[in-house]
Amino acid sequence: MRIELINNKIIWNDFLINLNYNTFLQSWGWIKFNQRFGHKVWTLGMFEGEKLISVAFIFKLEAKRGRFLFCPHGPQFLQFESKYLKEWVTYFTKLAKIEKCSFVRISPIQENNDQNIAIFKECGFRQAPIHMHAELTTVLDITGSDQEVKSRIKKNTRYDLRKAEELFKQNLLQIQIGEAINDEVYEVYRETFVRGEFVPFPQKYLQNELESFKEENGCDLVKVYYKNRLISWGMVIYFGKRAFYHQGANILVKGVPAPTLVQWTCIQLARQRGCQSYDFWGICSKENQKHPWYNISRFKRSFGGQEVSLIPAQDLIINKLTYFPTWLIETIRKKKRGF
Repeated sequence: MRIELINNKIIWNDFLINLNYNTFLQSWGWIKFNQRFGHKVWTLGMFEGEKLISVAFIFKLEAKRGRFLFCPHGPQFLQFESKYLKEWVTYFTKLAKIEKCSFVRISPIQENNDQNIAIFKECGFRQAPIHMHAELTTVLDITGSDQEVKSRIKKNTRYDLRKAEELFKQNLLQIQIGEAINDEVYEVYRETFVRGEFVPFPQKYLQNELESFKEENGCDLVKVYYKNRLISWGMVIYFGKRAFYHQGANILVKGVPAPTLVQWTCIQLARQRGCQSYDFWGICSKENQKHPWYNISRFKRSFGGQEVSLIPAQDLIINKLTYFPTWLIETIRKKKRGF
C-alpha cells in the first residue's frame, strides 16, 4: 500500500460520490473553503496496487488552544478495517511531526457502535474533549412524490407548512435565492445568535463557505421575506445524492412559520437536483433539555427524519506535553457552552 497526493478533483469527487457517505466535509468545495482561510491542506489517497481504496482530506489548524492536524469526516474507505486505519496513523504521525503538531484529530464518518470504536482504540486514538462537526443528525428520505415526502413530516409541522404555503400564495411570504451573505442576511443571523446565546461565525466565514460551494455548483441560499422584510434564511449544500442544511437563521414572528418554508424550499431544490436524502445536520439528544441546541433540534426532528449517530471526534496524541493543555482548554470550553 502507498499514500500519495491526489490533485485531480474529478478522481477525488468520483471516489467520494460513489461511496455516498452522509457528509460534504471531504468534498472539493469544503477543501476550497479551508484554503480560503490559508489553512495548509493535503488531499491524500491510499492505493492498493493501482486501486484507490481510501482518501483523506486533512488540514493544519493553528489555533490559540494548540496546533494540530484535522481530518473532518474521514478518512473514507471502500472497506473500513483496522489495517487500513493503521496505515493512515503511520502517515499522519509522520506528517504531524514534520508540521510540529501536538496531535491529529479525526471526526469519523463511521457509525457510532462498539465495533467501530474498538478499531479506533486499537489504532491508538482516544475520544476528543469536544466535537468538531455534527456527530448526531437527522436525515430525511426525500424520494418519491411531494405528497410522499410530506407524509414523513410530523403532523404539526405539516400544518405549519400548509400555513406557510397559504401565506406564500397571498404574497405575504416571498422566497428568493440569495447570492451573498450580505449585511441584511447577517443581521438575521446576528439576532439568532443573540437570542440563542451561541457562538457565531463571522460574516466572512459564512460568505467564504457560500462562495466555495457555489463555485462547485453545490450550494443555494434560500431567503424568505415577510411583508418585504427578511426573517428567515438557510444555506443548503449538495454533494452527490445528498443535501445538507448547514447554516441558517430566523427572526421569530408569531404565526408566521417562515423557517418551515425555508426547509421545504431547500428540500424541493435538493429533489430537483436528484438528491435522495436531506440532512438537517447537528442535533442534540432528546433527553438533554439544557443543551443550547435543544429547541432547534426539536424543530429539525419534526420533519420526521431518521437519526444518524457517528463516532465522537478522536485524537491521536503526538506530543503529550503540548496535547494536554489543549485538552484542558477544550474541556473547560465545552462545559461553559453547555455541551
